[in-house]
Amino acid sequence: MDNLRTAMELAPGQLGDELRTIANGPPGPDLDALLAIWDGQPLNITGTEHGRALSEFNALICGDPQVHLHICAPMRDTSGHSAITEAAKLFAQYEQTGRLKLLERAADVFATPLCATAQPELRSAAENGLGLTEWARFERFGARDDIDHAIELFRLALDHAPAGHSMLPALSANLAGALLARWRCVGEPVDLDDGIHAGRAALQGTPADHELRGSRLNSLAGALLGKAVATGDVSILRESVELLRAARAHGERSGAPVPGAASALADALRLQHIWGDADADVLDEATLLAKQAVAELPHGIRARSHPLWARYHINLALVLLQRFRECSDPTDLAEAATAMRRARITSRANAHPAERRLVHAEVERARFLHRWGIPDNQLEQHRPADDLPRRAHRELKRLRYFAERAAAAAPAGHVLHSRARATVAAAYSLRAALTGSAADDATRRWQQIAGDSTVSVPERVAAARQLTIPGATVSAATSRLLHQTFDMAVDLLPQFASRTLPMTDRARLLADFTGLTRDAAACALRVGPPDPKHALRILEHGHGILHRHGTELAKREPRLAQRFDELSHVLNQPQTAGFSAPQLFIRASPGAPTGEQRRHAAQEWHRLIDEIRQVPGLHTFLEPPDVSELLSAAPQTGSIIVVNVSGLGSDALIIEHAALRTIALPDLSETELTARTAQFRTAITNSTDPRLTTAEQSAAQQSITETLSWLWTVLSEPILHELGLLAAPPPEPQHLPHLWWIPTGPLTHLPLDAAGHPGANVRSRAASSYATTVSELIHPTGETRTV
Repeated sequence: MDNLRTAMELAPGQLGDELRTIANGPPGPDLDALLAIWDGQPLNITGTEHGRALSEFNALICGDPQVHLHICAPMRDTSGHSAITEAAKLFAQYEQTGRLKLLERAADVFATPLCATAQPELRSAAENGLGLTEWARFERFGARDDIDHAIELFRLALDHAPAGHSMLPALSANLAGALLARWRCVGEPVDLDDGIHAGRAALQGTPADHELRGSRLNSLAGALLGKAVATGDVSILRESVELLRAARAHGERSGAPVPGAASALADALRLQHIWGDADADVLDEATLLAKQAVAELPHGIRARSHPLWARYHINLALVLLQRFRECSDPTDLAEAATAMRRARITSRANAHPAERRLVHAEVERARFLHRWGIPDNQLEQHRPADDLPRRAHRELKRLRYFAERAAAAAPAGHVLHSRARATVAAAYSLRAALTGSAADDATRRWQQIAGDSTVSVPERVAAARQLTIPGATVSAATSRLLHQTFDMAVDLLPQFASRTLPMTDRARLLADFTGLTRDAAACALRVGPPDPKHALRILEHGHGILHRHGTELAKREPRLAQRFDELSHVLNQPQTAGFSAPQLFIRASPGAPTGEQRRHAAQEWHRLIDEIRQVPGLHTFLEPPDVSELLSAAPQTGSIIVVNVSGLGSDALIIEHAALRTIALPDLSETELTARTAQFRTAITNSTDPRLTTAEQSAAQQSITETLSWLWTVLSEPILHELGLLAAPPPEPQHLPHLWWIPTGPLTHLPLDAAGHPGANVRSRAASSYATTVSELIHPTGETRTV
């Protein structure tokens, strides 16, 4: 209560007096509402005597009142242009002062011409003005009816405006803004598409030298950025970047920079880099832009009340954090932490506490790993330390506290709820990995996310990939849970492969999760009793999705194929636009369904699959293959070797004479393989680059030789020894046995047939061919390669 009284002392003038009267008065609805405000609960002023004061205090504390306080004002005896002019002045005064009475008076005066004239131009102007007041009320109170009415009025204004009138671009811009505002809260896909359409119309009608062109470029770019995040379509992201650049260029030419354009462009460039559409250099540009946006904020004690204060600092922190992950410069990490400290002192609620706390937790995790020299992507190589310093244990505890604090600010129903849950699970996983303690808590948390049908498919698949924690111990019950959850997650992969995206984008998105099938297969071999047949079934099912997905369905039943893609698109959408959304508030992604809508879509998706399997020839659509049938139908002229690479461990599954057996490859580390593969591909390019010196080309050739020798030691030699191909001298070339290689992960970029050195190598022992799956050897599609 003492902190509440301190906050009331900061309330200005009459507001402070009224609040002290409530606090010192008897118990009742007013005091209950005051305490609810302080506790961050939804405000209810029903039955109160000081409703206006409570609403203003709620705005002061929370920045986003939860009630709609309508203040009536008498209708003005005015009409036509004079009424619209007067109303526009009142509305401008409201935007400067925030006084609700001015907004209500402006609405009443804007309404006057609607009753007094049938002149289309005046009606259009009045409807536009009244729409602006409804939009302003929505921004202040969040009532859905207000934004619905605003959109209706803007549409009427466009209908009534004379053809070719100069105010048409402004009307289209207002309609676009209102549609996008509703889309961010409700998530209706049609609002996003209509908003983009209206935004394009506004921009098309705006001359190149118009003072508002930069603002309209920025608004359209923001909408497109949101759509790119929701769909995963990199071409939309590129258009957004181009428009943001144009908005900034217009601001520089006109001498009036577009607010938010630099920070939004920085965030879009960061996303471009994450999606692999731009190299690391773009992060330098993004950092400069984000710092420029922060530098343009006002200075002094009132600076933190600026509506974009938190947004700009959060964007800066995220860009710096991404550059640190790419370049490992500790200065970037330190600056990211400073930016988040500044973001957290904002006096406004324009960036929800959940977002600020989540980014803060992410930055603190990166600082912890850097401080103790632990690469975030190499936890599987970090051996649990019994002598981990006390300070590190305390810091691990703090990380869990930061994560749980963020989760507390994003309860069930919040758009960041699943991300917050993942942050908490990651904190528990880190503790288990570094200390060797039981991983049951972390595994249970990841399983709950992976098994939640209200969470988007990509988030569920990503959660499943975190189930296994290197170095940690798991109970028998948790072991069973791991198998069940991995199987469920692999079954989700077909939902993630919608053909609504171009093939390159589908491949990029699926590439993020192909490691899931490898982890699931490794789990089948290494957690609990080994099950080679189940491991092979998982690999065949997961790796065949991108190649087989929907081709036959589209040929046989185009109607079902279209519905399949529509439902897959809904299920793929993230629960939130993440931290790449340019809007002030983090809300639902463009067109992002609610958890309940996603659950219904998932149910319909399963019903659709059942319907598709009734189509002749499609009875096994998206079903895992029958391993017994694969083994019996596999080629009998050689051995098939499926090499599975995972952070849990690497194994070779050998199919020979319709039988399946496995061999562990303990020296084949996924992390080392990934690094060596990158070096090998670079060396291949450099070895024949005429721009390099002879010494540089020789160094590249030496690197190639070393990689092939290493590959022989960790992979080829153990497999050939298991096959009995090293027991005798090499045979004559015409008598070489045949090997079918099916590599996974980074191995797909290395020539397994060339592994070895002059004294011992694969080519002297076997003839090699490659395939993507065993199924392709049985039903050739042109993908196999013979060396």
